[in-house]
Amino acid sequence: MSENTGTFEDIRQVFSRILDHKPVIQGEVAYFYQSFNERVEQNALDLQKSLDQVQQSTKTLGITLPETMQLELPDLHSKLNELNDCCRAALDNIEVKDLSSERSRRIEDWSMFMKDMCRQSQNVDDDVSNQLNQVSEYYLKLEKDLELSKP
Repeated sequence: MSENTGTFEDIRQVFSRILDHKPVIQGEVAYFYQSFNERVEQNALDLQKSLDQVQQSTKTLGITLPETMQLELPDLHSKLNELNDCCRAALDNIEVKDLSSERSRRIEDWSMFMKDMCRQSQNVDDDVSNQLNQVSEYYLKLEKDLELSKP
C-alpha cells in the first residue's frame, strides 16, 4: 500500500506541476496591474501638464487680447471700409459685356474644334487602315515565299 501511496503522490505532484498555473497567472496579473498603473499615472501627469499649459495660455491671452482688440479693431474697420469703397468704384467702372455675342463666338469655336477633331480622327483611321494593309500584304508575301520554298 505504501508503494501505491508513493505512486499516487508522484502522480499528484506531476499533475500539480502540469496543470496548476496559479503562480504563473498571479505573476502575469501582477505585471499587468503594475503596467496599467504606470500608464495611468503617466497619463495623469500628461493631462496635468496640458492643463497647466492651457491655464497659462488663457491667463496670457486673457490679459493681452482685449488690449490688442481695442488697439487694432478701429484700424481694421477703417481699412475694410477703404477696401469696400475701392471695390464699389471698380464695379462701377466695369462695362457689362454683351453675353449673346460671346456665346455665338464660343459656339463657333466649339464647331471649329469639333470639325478639327473629326478631321484628325479620320486621319488616324486612314493611317491605321494603311498600316493594316501594309502588314497584311507583308504577311501574304511572306506566306507566298514560304510556300515556294517548300520542297
